Amino acid sequence: MSNEIVGCRLMWEPDSKRNTQMDRFRAAVGASCGLALGSYHDLYQWSVESYADFWAEFWKFSGIVSSRMYDQVVDPSKGVADVPEWFAGSRLNYAENLLRHQHNDKVALYLAREGREEVGKVTFQELRQQVALLAAAMRRMGVRRGDRVVGYLPNGEHAVEAMLAAASIGAIWSSTSPDFGVNGVLDRFSQIQPKLLFSVEAVVYNGRTHGHLDKLQRVVKGLPDLQKVVVIPYVAPRGEVDLSQIPHSEFLEDFLAAGRGDQAPQLEFEQLPFSHPLFIMFSSGTTGAPKCNGALGRGHPHPAPEGAHAATATWTAATSSSTTPRWAG
Repeated sequence: MSNEIVGCRLMWEPDSKRNTQMDRFRAAVGASCGLALGSYHDLYQWSVESYADFWAEFWKFSGIVSSRMYDQVVDPSKGVADVPEWFAGSRLNYAENLLRHQHNDKVALYLAREGREEVGKVTFQELRQQVALLAAAMRRMGVRRGDRVVGYLPNGEHAVEAMLAAASIGAIWSSTSPDFGVNGVLDRFSQIQPKLLFSVEAVVYNGRTHGHLDKLQRVVKGLPDLQKVVVIPYVAPRGEVDLSQIPHSEFLEDFLAAGRGDQAPQLEFEQLPFSHPLFIMFSSGTTGAPKCNGALGRGHPHPAPEGAHAATATWTAATSSSTTPRWAG
């Protein structure tokens, strides 16, 4: 069979393949290292052959914010099976890097929900303010570095904000989506003993409202170490949501009130080793009980907010994890 594609038609191509972050990075690497990297393929090949130099250049190009520079990118004498430490000696914070942006009014999140025609927007200033409030409330209730904070949440702004607040403290984030059943959630969260859980009272799917509080009640009762449940009125107004059957629960508004003082809280970023855990991820559970793949460390260098890649705050349950940096074209 011929490998030729018959009758294909070009649907789209970028206006300029030279006006991209990837190509600017290629040019910067070539100039810095004295390399003739004429194409994306050349850059990719060099990244495989000289991966320590590649990540050092990426750190510099991305403008990673850190309070302490690394001593060594990675020990090249160690193989994958040895789980080498990346960027040893550095101190930084994942949330600090994601939240920095020189333009406060730049849109950080676009919000689209079923049943709503209007697409919402959250600016970087608004996102920082909400993360600061959440982080202050988390600290007030005793969330500390290494504690587990989880979301039983839709993939939306609340998941992003809670994840970033947890990351700013050095707490570890994990999540499942609201369509998971009670056993599916407990199979995962019971392994990591979370201190704090965020959830919603209901979701809308395929035009129907699906109540969530009954499942949430059973999940909470199955997590004996859980200290607080924060419920976000997602579909119905607060006045129509009854939390009396949910142990340790309160509404998001009341939780945030604990973080407000006489003055608006300021963001504080715990400075952490590069290998400090960030997300806990699980296998899909299709071939048995979900397996905790370990904590995904801050071992994935993230570019500046203007860069090409983004972080996902939820839907992590079915995502495999890695302990090594990786990049995507």
